[in-house]
Amino acid sequence: MLTEAQAAVEQSRSSCTPGVVVTNGVAAATVAANLVWAEAGITPDRIHRGDLSLQEFELLVNVVTALAAAPVRLDDSAASDGRQ
Repeated sequence: MLTEAQAAVEQSRSSCTPGVVVTNGVAAATVAANLVWAEAGITPDRIHRGDLSLQEFELLVNVVTALAAAPVRLDDSAASDGRQ
């Protein structure tokens, strides 16, 4: 799923054409977080420990800003939300 999402982001950035990534049951928040971790090269455990340098924190902010600006929507409508 991460590879497909990364490809969609790159394609939308280069073509300026909005895209949709169907997450096949994976929550959009999970896919988005994995995109951030992959692009920043910072693991989630580093965030939880709180030991990022100022440069790493700024990198995370820049990655999130760039991903938020990408014309891609994550469609997790098939993801289970735990409700019956």
